[in-house]
Amino acid sequence: SPKVSIVLPFRNEEKYLQACMASILDQTFKNWELIAVDDYSTDQSVSIINEFVIHDKRVKSYKNPSRGLVSALNYGISQSQSPLIARMDGDDLMDSQRLSHQVSHLRKSPDIGVVASQVIHFPRATGNQRKGYELYVQWTNSILNAEDHSLNRFIDCPFAHPSVTFRKSLVEKFGGYTDGSF
Repeated sequence: SPKVSIVLPFRNEEKYLQACMASILDQTFKNWELIAVDDYSTDQSVSIINEFVIHDKRVKSYKNPSRGLVSALNYGISQSQSPLIARMDGDDLMDSQRLSHQVSHLRKSPDIGVVASQVIHFPRATGNQRKGYELYVQWTNSILNAEDHSLNRFIDCPFAHPSVTFRKSLVEKFGGYTDGSF
């Protein structure tokens, strides 16, 4: 069985999905499964994922039974077969050693529940388009230790989700992603 489940919710990501999938397939750590959850795409995203399903038995495609990112994430986690969950988005890329480093760290440190990394904003902001997320990435990349994470957790999420790997047991113990006004 896989050592890590990559949960990839997507909606209308045809522009970036090929590159995203190439970065997943390029991982040096090979014992993974991909849980791709379509959140009612109207473009060619599902066709792109289905091509990967045909050629790689680790890639599994699902339709979100509800609507929205939170639902797609929780559904993807419920379909996963691994004790570790790596988050990914359809418009993001993984460094080729991401899973290797994160899985290794979690194996060596049973007291750690979540690991994340710094990220490079992709695609780069042009003008004011995506500028807010670029500033968010700069902020998250400046938070590098447990104390800073604790201090900043009420400002916003202090790590970029597509860089996170966590223990599925945390979801089973505390519940999954929640929707609403916080």
